[in-house]
Amino acid sequence: MIQNLSVEKNKIIKVIPFNELLLEDSSLSLFQKTLLVTDGTVTDLLRLYTQKEITVEKINQEIALSGKEESKLCEYETPILKREILLGNEKENYVYANSVFIFENMSRKSQYALLETDRPIGLLWKEERVDTFRDIIEIRTELCDDLTSFFDVKQGTVFLARTYIIYNNLKTLGMITEKFPITYFNEKL
Repeated sequence: MIQNLSVEKNKIIKVIPFNELLLEDSSLSLFQKTLLVTDGTVTDLLRLYTQKEITVEKINQEIALSGKEESKLCEYETPILKREILLGNEKENYVYANSVFIFENMSRKSQYALLETDRPIGLLWKEERVDTFRDIIEIRTELCDDLTSFFDVKQGTVFLARTYIIYNNLKTLGMITEKFPITYFNEKL
């Protein structure tokens, strides 16, 4: 089980400016770029791309009080839910995500579903008709050797990653970081 995984444990190779990502980086496929900049649910995009049902596997989940790491999101000692998941299917994983949700800013239905089910958060909000805005704060490449065992890749594989903050009605719902190996979804059109 992964405990306290953070960017500090990984080596950030490069933060990718949006213009470079979209216009100049021909090494990334259209789908990789789409995953990095979408404001929709990644689960829906993965289902379309793979033509397979996408499931959530919880790696770690805990309710805690916010600390220094969450100071950009909420006041100190606010109840939060920290969660680490894998999006994939019965045979393989496609995306790793870690998230911090501000529990009091979520509906009771969302709170219950996050704690008691393995449903992707984007689909939960879609079903509940929660209007969200995702503000992407960083796109980067990094080495994530501690994640390679979850994917069919070797140590030293570069991962693409993005971090975004989710808002609803001017309230911060949380922050999510999604990562996937750069060797995934790299077919050019």
